[in-house]
Amino acid sequence: MTKNRNLPIKSVLMICILLYFPSLSWSASFDCSEAKGFIEKTICSDPALSQLDEELSNAYRNALDSANHPKSVIKMQKNWIAKIRSTCTITQCLENVYKKQIAELNAVEKYSRKVFHDEKIGIEFEYPSNRTVKVDYHKNNIAIIGDLMQSSVYIINFEIHAGNFEKTVTESNMFQKSDGVWYAGIGPGLSPPAESITGNGWDGIKATITCGVSDKKTGFHAGEGGCLWAIISNGKRSIVADTQGQVGTDENTLKTLMSIKFLQ
Repeated sequence: MTKNRNLPIKSVLMICILLYFPSLSWSASFDCSEAKGFIEKTICSDPALSQLDEELSNAYRNALDSANHPKSVIKMQKNWIAKIRSTCTITQCLENVYKKQIAELNAVEKYSRKVFHDEKIGIEFEYPSNRTVKVDYHKNNIAIIGDLMQSSVYIINFEIHAGNFEKTVTESNMFQKSDGVWYAGIGPGLSPPAESITGNGWDGIKATITCGVSDKKTGFHAGEGGCLWAIISNGKRSIVADTQGQVGTDENTLKTLMSIKFLQ
């Protein structure tokens, strides 16, 4: 269990220094001490191919982060590994298919930004088009979900409360005040001071802390995640925002939080 995205194919699991050829200055995107077969051994022994493999790994990660349909990127990459790269038996073939795949990954359809606006629940915000907004009117709750959430139920969750900041922060028990400074009140260890934030007609605090994460296969892991927590208020209504440790501390999630506008 790691905090990093679990990539679906070996060749893009990580970027590491070549262990099999420690004297070489180039690197592949996988552990060359475990290289098997013509393709992996050729990549590890050829500096140009090794560099292309690393470039493809980076292009794949970037495509997953920016694609409008991340699942289609995963499918495309799996197909390339199984049906295109696997057919190569000479170095020139590998060079050609790598260059073509890098170009295709760089050209995937990028996400746009959408606006969620709901008078009934009373808030508005921007979010990436590769994410989905789920509203529960009975619980005054909004969850933002996406394709790549690992074991998380949501990327970020908003609970809408009646009342000002002081009332909500007390009831939530998410933050505690000590010597005039707000700290996250839940989670292992000493949390850093919360940061004051200001948006469109509201003020609040946020903190990113170490937190536990759950995995369907390996269970609960204390202290292995990073959770973004925030409480914001316009003086009449408040929002308690949280993530679950594996996803949700990225720039796009923070942009969504900061773009919130109260409609009531």
